Amino acid sequence: MKKITLLVLSVLSLSGWMNAQETTFKGFANIDYNAANHGKNNFILGEYDQYITSKITDRISFLGEAVMAHDGTSFGVDVERIIIKYEIQDYFYIRAGKFHAPLGFWNNAYHHGTVIQPTISRPLAVRYEDDGGLLQIHETGFWLAGDNIGKLGFGYDLVVSNGIGSTPVTDNNSSKAITTTLRFNPIENLKFGVTGYFDNIASSVQSIAEGGLGFTSNPVGRDLTHQNLSGFVSFNNNKLQVIGEYYNIQNKNTELGTKTTQAGFLYAGYKLFGELTPYARYDFINTQAGDVYYSNQQTSMITGGLRYDFAFNANVKLEYSHYDAKNLNAGSSVITDNVRLQYSIGF
Repeated sequence: MKKITLLVLSVLSLSGWMNAQETTFKGFANIDYNAANHGKNNFILGEYDQYITSKITDRISFLGEAVMAHDGTSFGVDVERIIIKYEIQDYFYIRAGKFHAPLGFWNNAYHHGTVIQPTISRPLAVRYEDDGGLLQIHETGFWLAGDNIGKLGFGYDLVVSNGIGSTPVTDNNSSKAITTTLRFNPIENLKFGVTGYFDNIASSVQSIAEGGLGFTSNPVGRDLTHQNLSGFVSFNNNKLQVIGEYYNIQNKNTELGTKTTQAGFLYAGYKLFGELTPYARYDFINTQAGDVYYSNQQTSMITGGLRYDFAFNANVKLEYSHYDAKNLNAGSSVITDNVRLQYSIGF
């Protein structure tokens, strides 16, 4: 009886402590059906995302996100975000941990739950690192930021983090990556900004192939200076949504010179009636010959789809995409037509 009483008191104590901290548990899940002109048609169990937030004090808060997904062999768990935030004012707060880099608009507006993003797949330019993405989507380090400053709705970000090819616990060189962003929200529904990302890529880092859609088995073999300058614009009035992003990436080496990659996308969706939204997106990635980090590719993708929102946290999307990747080194190309159906929820 004493054990039961102690257990009940412990549960009540823990519940009261968590309520005092305003701790919430959320999650996301999705299931897809995919049909393509290459490969088999199949059902796909998507990510099972567990999301927790906690207000510890008036100024200190916590966010954690862990994703369970199948890699084709077994289920694995990835800790996608762990963020401790200390807020002094809206115009100055500090984050520390692992987070989505403040690159463009998409990467910080839409995280791992697919129900919250307007399309099934992320744009090519901002795909995750484990999907062979071009950019350092996740960063581990310190993040200084501020929002809602002045009449222009000015905001800023300054991040010092582990660099390209690093992990949340190690870096592959002594230098640290620097990310800086200037953001503006001058009128309701309109946001735009510019970002600079600066890093050194160690010679041991694995190179990327297929226009950012896969890794090679080869290290870059030379130390590189990496610079990524980008800009974005977003407009959303709950009927019309437009998002555009552009990236100009330069990898420099004294022997090889400067090699430039240009990438970006333009998305537009319009809610016709009820909760039905037709949408379209154009993606492109163009790399320069001789870049030892990115292979020499010209990649484009055209996407069109329909999204129906049953509720804020439940929707279904039907999407067609035409993907064309030209390998300019080999003189070959890969063309894929793909139809995908997705049902996704938040809970």
